[in-house]
Amino acid sequence: MEVNFTNLQRNCSNILEHRSFLMGPEFTIFIDSVLVIVCFLAVFGNIIIISAILLRNRRRDVDVNHNTFIFIKSLCVADMIVAAFAVPFKLYVNNDIEELSNESLCLLGMCVDIASCTSSIFHLLMMSGDRYLAICKPMVHKTLSRYLVYIAIAISWIVPCLMSFPVIMTKMHLENRDVSCTIEQNICLGTRHNSVFTLIGSLVSFYIPSIVICIFYYKIFAAVRQRSLNSEHLASSVVSSGTAAAKTIAVILVCYFICWSPFFIFNVLSIWVDSIPYSMLVSVEMLGYINSMLNPILYYRCNKCVKAAVTHLLDTILNRETR
Repeated sequence: MEVNFTNLQRNCSNILEHRSFLMGPEFTIFIDSVLVIVCFLAVFGNIIIISAILLRNRRRDVDVNHNTFIFIKSLCVADMIVAAFAVPFKLYVNNDIEELSNESLCLLGMCVDIASCTSSIFHLLMMSGDRYLAICKPMVHKTLSRYLVYIAIAISWIVPCLMSFPVIMTKMHLENRDVSCTIEQNICLGTRHNSVFTLIGSLVSFYIPSIVICIFYYKIFAAVRQRSLNSEHLASSVVSSGTAAAKTIAVILVCYFICWSPFFIFNVLSIWVDSIPYSMLVSVEMLGYINSMLNPILYYRCNKCVKAAVTHLLDTILNRETR
């Protein structure tokens, strides 16, 4: 049955007045409350991590060329963009969609959302590759310059932006480009994304990087296990350091998969299934945003250097206040 988009757009505001039509007032309040908490904690946590690493790099007694910390800083920026822009935009869409008449602003918000979330997993992909070289090919890793790390970070930002901004701002992701932004947001349940965009976007943003990451970590843990079986003394400090870093990133990746896998599964299912409840879509999207809040906590809990850097930052702040 063909949808009359003109009539649907005309009746959209009336439908949205009854929020229980979408997911119920109680559930809406719950989602909004979680998103607000995620927004503040994610911004605060990532600012702390970035500040701690920057302060750490100013000290002359530490290795300022540690590739992992360069990646962590950039990943924290991506998580901050998710928390500071994507989450508030989602809150605005959930609560004031009837006043969201600026289509360009709406599309721009979607671009920032998709680009920042995709950039996060691209950073994790690059970090996994860095750990793979450090543990499995240490001689090659030692020859890597900081410029190659910056190139990897640039790719982690440029590719997601190219995937989102040109496509979404030109409405190539829609099956019907004449549909308004409000309809496009699926709030009125009137349109669907272009199936090609949904499938390719999910493959490039999540599924392909996830497969590559799993391959990296399979080889990393296999190499660590083989070394531990062959010799307990050969470069034990190097192996121990590499193993600790690998485990840290592995924990971050597991949390990432737990948070984002449901969203991308439903995202692909939406190509063939039209009856997915809007409340379910909002829930899995919220779970994805939670990952931006968890990452700085994981850095602090799992990485001794990050924990030491944060402790030093807090001691510095407290010492200044007591003077």
